[in-house]
Amino acid sequence: QMLVVDDGDGMGIKAVKSLNDTRVTAVQNPGAGQVDARNHALELASADIIHLLDDDDRWIETTHLERVLASLKNQKALLHVGGWLVFEEQLEKGWVELERRDFNPITTADSLRHDNTILTSGVAYPKILHKELGVFDQHMGNYWDWDWWLRVTAQYPLLTLLEPTVL
Repeated sequence: QMLVVDDGDGMGIKAVKSLNDTRVTAVQNPGAGQVDARNHALELASADIIHLLDDDDRWIETTHLERVLASLKNQKALLHVGGWLVFEEQLEKGWVELERRDFNPITTADSLRHDNTILTSGVAYPKILHKELGVFDQHMGNYWDWDWWLRVTAQYPLLTLLEPTVL
């Protein structure tokens, strides 16, 4: 199951409709902002594993999801994978990649207390963690993700997939 929560002008919903794929559902964000959109997706999600993917990111390995599911099988943990930060410029022909910087720092539960070194689109975890730890905190503003990583890793292991796959 893939859920797209459109937090903008409806282009995400149009893109999903154009796929004509019943495995993908698109809805408009009933609130405002990315935290409301993510929390709405959590309400609608029926899958056991949550994996975030922002609209300007992608996974570049075809086996990415298989590796994630295998790593999280039968355990409560926060899994993350590194990748690259891509700098682009929009030209008449479309977007052109100018630079790609490695973003795969060694990250531990302890290092997360000092710096957020996790790519949001590289994170997956069992949905049941939200029943135990709550939803994403909209009062945290742009730090909602870091707050969630800290809440999870205070009680559960942090797993790392070594081969970066997030762009």
